[in-house]
Amino acid sequence: MESITKKRLVKDLREIGVRSGCNLLVSSAISKVGWIEGGVNTVLESLFDAVGKEGSIFGNAFTRLYKLPLNKDDARKAFAVDTPAYSGSLINLMLKHPDSVRSSHPSCSVVGIGPNSHNILDNHNTTKPAYDAIHSLAKDEIGWMLKLGTAKVSPGSTTVHVAKDLLGFKNNSIGKLGVSYLDEDGTTKLYVKNYAGGCSQGFWKFYEHYRDGDALLEGKVGNADSILMNLKKTLEIDLKVLKKDPTFFFCDDPLCYSCRVSWSFSPESRITFKLKYLLTKQFPTTKRFFT
Repeated sequence: MESITKKRLVKDLREIGVRSGCNLLVSSAISKVGWIEGGVNTVLESLFDAVGKEGSIFGNAFTRLYKLPLNKDDARKAFAVDTPAYSGSLINLMLKHPDSVRSSHPSCSVVGIGPNSHNILDNHNTTKPAYDAIHSLAKDEIGWMLKLGTAKVSPGSTTVHVAKDLLGFKNNSIGKLGVSYLDEDGTTKLYVKNYAGGCSQGFWKFYEHYRDGDALLEGKVGNADSILMNLKKTLEIDLKVLKKDPTFFFCDDPLCYSCRVSWSFSPESRITFKLKYLLTKQFPTTKRFFT
């Protein structure tokens, strides 16, 4: 098996469109890149080389929320600056970097390394919208998102979440989930989810619009099919599409509660969905009738 070198990764990043001085939000599936000499550390070093000394690397350092009211075990799982993310090995490596900055939002924190990190992340806390840091990255032309092997498994741009919040979409998970967190004084407090969030498996539907709007570049980084998107342009497109059709981001799974039921404009009631779910689980072959 041919190994992937740092030189190869930097070359591929340049060819897909990563430029010096950009703010690069990275979503990665490292295993899809191939056998990398030096592993995930080499990927991070390659990203640093690609954006240069004036650029910065960012990543969604998402952490769990729990059903409210919190039980005793969940109440002890307080979010802190050193809480591991569930966003993959590259993000957790970034969190351990001596120069990293992490925003203090209890569920949608973002980690950054580089000269623009403090400016983007310092004020992203419980007083700001959950995706405020992504919104900040999307305010100028130097904000980009790299889907490094994740275009299908974790599709779309995070700006879709920003657009849904800006448009005031209502989701019934608001107020039902939360997590403990430590404030600046070390006091334990409760954060209650106040943003829509929801399923993102239908976000791939935006790719065609991104291509038409010159917001998307495609290529390979190592062996990984990858996409580079301009966040300012993707947010503009997201807002335009969702204003016209709020359901556009819905996934195709007939048993997805988030898309089928949880939004104020979802097509089904809880009762209808529950009956369909129970019928499908009892008679698995009936699922084809709902697709």
